[in-house]
Amino acid sequence: MIADVRNGRSPAGAPVAVADVNCTIPCAAMDRVAADPLLMEITRAYLGYRPQQVKTRLYWSPVSDLPDDLRRENGQTIDFHSDIEPTSALYVFFYITAADRESGAHVAMARSHRVKSLPMVFSSSFQPEHRVLAHYGEASQVIIEGDAGFGFLEDPAAFHKVLPPQKAERRVLPSRYSSGMHICRGRRAERCG
Repeated sequence: MIADVRNGRSPAGAPVAVADVNCTIPCAAMDRVAADPLLMEITRAYLGYRPQQVKTRLYWSPVSDLPDDLRRENGQTIDFHSDIEPTSALYVFFYITAADRESGAHVAMARSHRVKSLPMVFSSSFQPEHRVLAHYGEASQVIIEGDAGFGFLEDPAAFHKVLPPQKAERRVLPSRYSSGMHICRGRRAERCG
């Protein structure tokens, strides 16, 4: 249970860097946020189509002094990366808890969703920080801080990462708006259940 995690470790001592909270039980509050008419209109305008699918999740990251290698091994995306999506998509994030540089703020590189260098295109979606900062410049790095309830949008093709929570836990509600198309078999894109 989340309440049993202390300093990033379960009672058995296993590292817990981030929990993808399984929201299998319908949640009216999450559904209202995901279906908000203004968010639907913003995503329609950005994507060029009315989203057919909205997937909402809840991520929780405890305060811990876990070393970076354990954070990476346990799913915390503390390194710059871009998401590879089969179709255009847009994420809408809401902080459930306040987030700043010491409590899991999200970091994004401005304009990185459009222009990538050839080494970035032809290598891993995870990139070393020095390469990302050299290509886009330090001034393009946006640390997204905000109180509980603060929201922001992100094209998943942009380079982004999370700062490890040091002083307060991080809880964030991301919703992915898309056409609902996924790569299901081979190279063919089709609508998946």
